[in-house]
Amino acid sequence: LKRTFNWPVVLITNQSCVGKGLLTLSELEKIHIHMRSLLLQEDSWATIDRIYVCTSVEERDIRKKPNPGMITEACIDWGIDIKSTLDMDCVFFIGDSLTDMQAAKRSGIRNRIL
Repeated sequence: LKRTFNWPVVLITNQSCVGKGLLTLSELEKIHIHMRSLLLQEDSWATIDRIYVCTSVEERDIRKKPNPGMITEACIDWGIDIKSTLDMDCVFFIGDSLTDMQAAKRSGIRNRIL
């Protein structure tokens, strides 16, 4: 999608391992830098424009998937009106877990599971 339409690509991730003290934010950032580097080695268009991270261990945290907080935050940051059909035609959520699909559904965003 980025190559064809030049749409932003964002990563939305729960990382409670930081909240539990198993990993520091600095260590997580190093992982993200490495991941971005590996993507670019595969394809120069394979970039992530921003990473949204929730480190909370609290299930009720609005930012923690399956809650829609980080998706809402990303839409605001990128100027996407989640109530606009036109904007929502350009928004896709691809995930690998049930909580990903639940977060997308709660946000009203089309989704696909890997």
